[in-house]
Amino acid sequence: MKADVIVTEANFYTSLWVARSLAKKGLKVLGLANAKGAPLYSRYYKKIIIEESFIELLVDGIIEGRLVFPHLEKTYLSLYKKNFQGSVCAPPKDMAFWIVDKKIVIEKLISQFSEIMPKTYIISYTDDTDSIINTIIDFQRGNKKIIIKTTSEIDTTYGPNNRYILLENEIKDEGEFMNVVNFIKKHNVVIMQEYVNGIGIGIGGLWLEGKPVIIGGHKRLKMSHRSGGVSTIAESHINQRGMHKALDIMEHIRYTGIALVEFKYDPTNDKIYFMEINPRIWGTLPLYIMAGADIPWAAYKLFVYGDYKNSYFFKEGVKIKFFFNNILATLMDPQLTYWRKLLMLFNDLNIFDSKEALFSYDDPVPFIIETFSFIKKGLRYLIRSGAYV
Repeated sequence: MKADVIVTEANFYTSLWVARSLAKKGLKVLGLANAKGAPLYSRYYKKIIIEESFIELLVDGIIEGRLVFPHLEKTYLSLYKKNFQGSVCAPPKDMAFWIVDKKIVIEKLISQFSEIMPKTYIISYTDDTDSIINTIIDFQRGNKKIIIKTTSEIDTTYGPNNRYILLENEIKDEGEFMNVVNFIKKHNVVIMQEYVNGIGIGIGGLWLEGKPVIIGGHKRLKMSHRSGGVSTIAESHINQRGMHKALDIMEHIRYTGIALVEFKYDPTNDKIYFMEINPRIWGTLPLYIMAGADIPWAAYKLFVYGDYKNSYFFKEGVKIKFFFNNILATLMDPQLTYWRKLLMLFNDLNIFDSKEALFSYDDPVPFIIETFSFIKKGLRYLIRSGAYV
């Protein structure tokens, strides 16, 4: 079975926008997924295959394409490990295995870019829990609010207590200490940093040996969790300081492929702080496409034809809303009162103040399917919780 492009994790929102972008250029797009999802109902997928071990279909040559467009790092690492011979829209093999490790990335950048690095300490798990606790106590003395993060996002759900633990005050309770110790034990090596208050910003695009091929930026307006998580509302925006540093960082490591460089901008001191590099397509990619940076098409031209020339205009001020995730973020926010949630929900339901991340006028079915699924899940939750009484 052959296609021009094979998009993996086709049940993800972001992968859908890759398919939409490339299919509109006349390319035959085949979607691979290991689970069902609303995006699979898109008219832009020529064919969909749902298979738990879709990696084997690619490696064995059962499915062929001019370019494989993976969403997750795990997918392209698996292809490289199995010596897949096709073209993959991913960092080169020699870079791929270290760029996914945040610890290694920090070690490569910290000396050159120390002025934008939050205070950082690497913790490795040992059976000496007292030593771990003392390390955290010492670090908290100068940084009351700290975050402890995993070194990799592979197979780890987003959000607090999964990819990170936020400590807003000094820990004094033994139960809290053991919760942190168990988190470190689970992940073996973690990154402890001072928590930076501010606005999440990103500079994302496509690079070739450290040089930008196509590039844009965004800022977060709302997240799934107050302490972090994924964006639920974002706006196209280029922070000039962030752009400058992102270009320097990617040139320093001579990066090739699609990636998002994330920073925090602190308006109180007008500084930016490096957060991480996401070496893959990311959640707000639809916003970049809507704003004029058609990154999937640029990537296809680069990886298939070696064409790195692109003419585009990136428009700032475009807003995108992840409609369903945004509603959930409001409902699940423990700091909001009942009446405050109701007030915010009225704003969340406004479909005219921004573009929707799943909906497209020429491809509405995925959004319709997701709407029915969302309502069904909501009713099921209400019935199970007894809220209907």
